[in-house]
Amino acid sequence: MNRLTFIYLLLLGLLSCTSKNEDFSSESDNNKVIVRGYTTDADSVYFNLHEDEINNFIDISETNFFIDPYSFNIGNWKNMLKRKREITINSVHVIGNFNNFQLTDLLTKKGKIWQLSLSKADVKGKSGQFGYIVNGKYFITPFIKLIKNYKIQVIEKFSFHFINLVWLTYLFYENEQLGYTIDNDSIYFVFDPKDYVSTTDEVEGFEKIIDPSKIDQVEVTGSFSNWKKRLVLTKINDIYITTLALDSTFKNWGEFKYIINKRKWVTPPFVVTNKIGKVKNDNNFNYTFRTKNKENIRGYYLKGDSVIFEWQLEKLQLLNFYHETVVDSHKVKNLYLHGVFNTEDKENKRLMQQIGDKRFRIAYPVSSFEKGRDYTFIFYMNGALELIPPHDASNVKHSDAFAPFQTMRFNMKL
Repeated sequence: MNRLTFIYLLLLGLLSCTSKNEDFSSESDNNKVIVRGYTTDADSVYFNLHEDEINNFIDISETNFFIDPYSFNIGNWKNMLKRKREITINSVHVIGNFNNFQLTDLLTKKGKIWQLSLSKADVKGKSGQFGYIVNGKYFITPFIKLIKNYKIQVIEKFSFHFINLVWLTYLFYENEQLGYTIDNDSIYFVFDPKDYVSTTDEVEGFEKIIDPSKIDQVEVTGSFSNWKKRLVLTKINDIYITTLALDSTFKNWGEFKYIINKRKWVTPPFVVTNKIGKVKNDNNFNYTFRTKNKENIRGYYLKGDSVIFEWQLEKLQLLNFYHETVVDSHKVKNLYLHGVFNTEDKENKRLMQQIGDKRFRIAYPVSSFEKGRDYTFIFYMNGALELIPPHDASNVKHSDAFAPFQTMRFNMKL
């Protein structure tokens, strides 16, 4: 076994092993996949770490983690991985987007639970990622088996092998969206610096702090201009804004992104719901907007007593697996339909029938579906490449806010 494979397997083992003691903070939640690590009420957020939810640790003491938490140097990898039994927990801090990745005040301990209460007004942004630091230098790896709100972050890539951190995510408000509003026949792109933490500089890479005093210009670009044109926003007080008419250049949905000072691409907060990922297990997101300019149901239709799912693959249609690609970059072998209504398969997939050149179809009885219920469905090319709905589709829906991979999917409602 070579060195790189060993690193990968060792870390995979640390992330995936199961706990012998699953006595979590609530007995009734022992076997539930739920949001863990924090709770909220009207005014406060409570960061909670239960010692039984800790899997293992990664020693970050000899890295530049606190400067660049998403792509820090791994240092001497042999000394980084620490088993839970090796570490006595003397202190706990929490770190994340909400405080620019700096250590908070110490959490207080009660039994096996460490907790810190913060006012929501003191937490930067309404959503983001966080993690717990033990003894000032050990980043915890939680058991992900029963956690809904986790994000595996690639730190180092060696060919097909990865070194990862496991972050938790927080979201204060459901259906939260940022970056734009729509009013009558116009779309307003709105950039408020206080809502953001990080950017990706075209030259220098990741930067974790946005300093509003150093912003000279804010631009926006997106699918509405085929990513070829940047629009300069006007500063009004502390907010930047520009307005465009909702004409034919805007489809039913699309993507956009902000740029600071011509080269710093703004990273949307992780669990803002209106975003789409470009690379799996990476923080490369674009914002999405919804206009609903014209109803255009794609992917299925009704015929008699049947629901017909049908799709024609085109050369430049977007696909996503571990990175965004297009149909024309691959040999088309088959097309699968994924949906919870495919109960006969454990992965909820069914192979579609090919009825023409890159055209596929599958039919179901109408009686298979509940009237008025929303059904999300996905087309997978070659069993793994997820088709991203075209921007002219009106029947689209974002993946769950806490899903490990953020994307847009088709929706059906009879």
